[in-house]
Amino acid sequence: LTILPVSASRITRTTTASRVRIGVVRPDLTPELADALFAQQTAYLVELSKYADWDFDVIELAPEDIGDALLTGQIDLAMPTELHIADTEHFASSKPLALRDLIGLYCRPGDDRYTDADTDLAVLDGARIGVSASRPDLLGPFEKFCKDNDLSVTTVPFATDPESHAALAAGTVDLLLDAATSSDAQESFVLALDSMPMAIAGLRQNAGLLAIIDDANDALQVQSPRFAESAHQQFEDRTRRLVTHFTPAERELIESLPPLRVVLAQDDPYITLNRE
Repeated sequence: LTILPVSASRITRTTTASRVRIGVVRPDLTPELADALFAQQTAYLVELSKYADWDFDVIELAPEDIGDALLTGQIDLAMPTELHIADTEHFASSKPLALRDLIGLYCRPGDDRYTDADTDLAVLDGARIGVSASRPDLLGPFEKFCKDNDLSVTTVPFATDPESHAALAAGTVDLLLDAATSSDAQESFVLALDSMPMAIAGLRQNAGLLAIIDDANDALQVQSPRFAESAHQQFEDRTRRLVTHFTPAERELIESLPPLRVVLAQDDPYITLNRE
């Protein structure tokens, strides 16, 4: 496995049958969590390579660059595929992997109106939230999130991702529904509401590569089922705090309860406690 810096996205060497260049996006979360999830993504590719008989060059790219990198031949495959889920004319995708991506809400940098949204969902009431018609994979979980938490928001539909990003930057909408691996530098993370499976994307004319990925993933599930289960569980453990939210009634109940006193071993650095 070779992990190349962002500048390496300009490489032009010919890819052989035994070496594949995969563009990977680092999630837009806290640095520590983003690094952990990025490491998990690359580790999963390493494990897949044992069954695909490939060597991988993992090329870290910004989400806005990954589609062009595929189209211009700078990379052969990309993970995750959510960026291209609606563009079936140019792209195809593998079957879902055990890896997952976070679905979240994003605001403009410096907009502090929703700072407390992770502890009080009521601050989202009345917000104008941009949604992209090309992202039905995000809309379903978002609608369920609003219904479950009795949120009253206004959704503003846009035909494409670029239009929705531009609307957030211009202030036409207050928040944007996005995924952690497709948000750009013009967005600031507010809260996560759910997760969804990742897949690997490629050009339609390279569908043979995706077929090999599918076969390798099937073999991984059969021969190393604990690896896939562990990848899923590690993701859930690392992100559970981000997707745990309380309704106003639940928050009122929590605040009314007496403090819970817990004794932790001072000499054990691995013990942590989240209030949730």
